[in-house]
Amino acid sequence: MSRTRATIVRLGEREFRVEVEPDLTVTIVPGEQRAQITRLTADTYRVVTASRAWHVVVAASGSRVQVVADGHVFDLEVGSTPSRTRGAMRHDGNALAAPMPARVREVLVKEGQSVAAGDVLVTLEAMTMELAVRAPRDGRVVSIACRPGELVSQGVPLLELEGTA
Repeated sequence: MSRTRATIVRLGEREFRVEVEPDLTVTIVPGEQRAQITRLTADTYRVVTASRAWHVVVAASGSRVQVVADGHVFDLEVGSTPSRTRGAMRHDGNALAAPMPARVREVLVKEGQSVAAGDVLVTLEAMTMELAVRAPRDGRVVSIACRPGELVSQGVPLLELEGTA
């Protein structure tokens, strides 16, 4: 017999309880947001809420999940229990990686350049969608490991960002 599953999802410093029913109706608490999710391909879903519908692409690796919706990449950490230490999700070292297989469309920064949290650093193209890879924090670009036109696999480092104090 199927039953509702619940997990904790962290997005930066925000934490949500996500309840998934057998029919793939999802409830996100707080806020009691409800959405119906339909799988379209192995990594693409249609999400419908009371006020909106959109396609999202999901790339998962262990407890890390990257969700691309409306051209924005969201780094999530998924766990079965609430975190004891709340905080922003950490990237492996200081490298920012490709959230899915894609073609590098444009590199918008140079080595040594200072960036602010939210700045677009690289744009990728995947499945006819343009994806913006944004700075997760203020920092300085240490190195760039990709170039326009290059095909990159999921998880491949695109650039290294050194945080500022």
